[in-house]
Amino acid sequence: MVFPHTYRNEHTETITTNFTYGSWYAEHVRFKIPIQPTLLKLLKEIDGHENKFRHNLAKAISFKTIPTDPKYSKEIYGMKAYVESWFSKLGIRNESFDVGSTEINGKTITLPPITLGRLVKPGGNKKTLCVYLYLDVKDQKDIEGWETDPFTMVEKDAKYYGAGAASSKGNFLCWMHCLESFQTENIEIPVNIKFILESAYTLNSPGMMKFLVAKKQDFFNDIDYVVTNISEWLGPKYPSIVYGGVGYLYFTLTVQKTEDSTTEIEDDAQNIFKTMVNEKNRITIPHFNDFVDQVTPDEERVYESIKNFDPEEIIPLLPPNKQKWDKVRILMDFWRQPSMSVDESQKCICPDEMPIIKQEFTVKVVPKQILEHSVNLVNTHVKNTVNKLNIKNKVEVALVASVKHWQESMYQNLYQAARRATIQIYKEDPDMIREDRGRVIITILKIVFEKPVLCMPLIPHGCNKKVANEHIPKKNFMEATKLLAAFLLQVKDMKK
Repeated sequence: MVFPHTYRNEHTETITTNFTYGSWYAEHVRFKIPIQPTLLKLLKEIDGHENKFRHNLAKAISFKTIPTDPKYSKEIYGMKAYVESWFSKLGIRNESFDVGSTEINGKTITLPPITLGRLVKPGGNKKTLCVYLYLDVKDQKDIEGWETDPFTMVEKDAKYYGAGAASSKGNFLCWMHCLESFQTENIEIPVNIKFILESAYTLNSPGMMKFLVAKKQDFFNDIDYVVTNISEWLGPKYPSIVYGGVGYLYFTLTVQKTEDSTTEIEDDAQNIFKTMVNEKNRITIPHFNDFVDQVTPDEERVYESIKNFDPEEIIPLLPPNKQKWDKVRILMDFWRQPSMSVDESQKCICPDEMPIIKQEFTVKVVPKQILEHSVNLVNTHVKNTVNKLNIKNKVEVALVASVKHWQESMYQNLYQAARRATIQIYKEDPDMIREDRGRVIITILKIVFEKPVLCMPLIPHGCNKKVANEHIPKKNFMEATKLLAAFLLQVKDMKK
């Protein structure tokens, strides 16, 4: 197929030298996928248990699975027992493991155990999915605005309200209800599944990397794919599938006054930042953008096809230089362009002798930038700038934390299976999206297992995940369960 084409970069619009489109344009059309008889049985079974699903969600929400305070340890173990009861009912062999402790606000706390589940039928040629789920919620006393008790499920306006309804407990129960429907209808589950369940996701999963590495060669030695549902749709109406996300580097710049300096430490910090980022929020560090993926015609078509994003809603919030951008440039700016943000506040430490200021700044990195190389470029640039500007004050830059970016090919079989299942259930071709945020757990799963990772959201945007009045629409709670059933059948039929 040959089509005239224009694509954009951060500076202007240019005519591409590649006029031939790949598979995206040919494949990305709306079409219906028949509901196979097996799936039809499962859909009818799921539709018949709305009241039971509601009851199960209320039970799960009642557990105050807050990992930051030891006083909720009993609640976490109560939820663990609830999970084990589900696993026992479904024939999922399971075992829990202690993963040590971590430090929060200067206090050492014991981390909740990680539970592994195994639903595997020996022999055969079934594919093996590794499903990651989490069960914890944030401490609700730190969240203002709840109109109901966050740990007592309330049904209102065809929505189920409660802490974890849309984020943790809801996703877990969608999987359990899905597998239960297979067993109730005496339909063989078409894949092997190995579960990872934790209750420290809101702490960025400390201990998870070390634990998975230790278990990789035995428990996880035969997995083919990794699946998680930790995200949400781009908008409230159309389903989405996430195939990538950006990474972040978190730095601290420290400037300390010295005796032979004639400049103010605040001015020195400001002058250094001026050489790192311009007024358009573009990073100006030499060679920093060299490894960023080039825009292709196929990729731009993906952005153009997204239905769930209305640029008019966000344009008033953008800086003046971006308010004339169209949908494609705005999304690319969020998802595939490096940027830097500098904390407006300076922490001033003024001892009796030499004052010090500390200022935090964040750098967004994208595929195919290498984190270590990006850190070195920042450090080198700050050092060179100090010398160039002849700054006499003591300047130090330190990396505080980092989150690696991730990206999968949306054309691979796993993503096409998710796409076909979405069309079956929602009668809509899903938006293929990236995220403008770091996903610590996805990068851990990707690094450890070195397998394709699918992020398939089950809820629409606007469900207040992890904030006040979190909820899941009743319809989505049911449809998400159906989506998982359709997905498992599509994985079975995937071409090798």
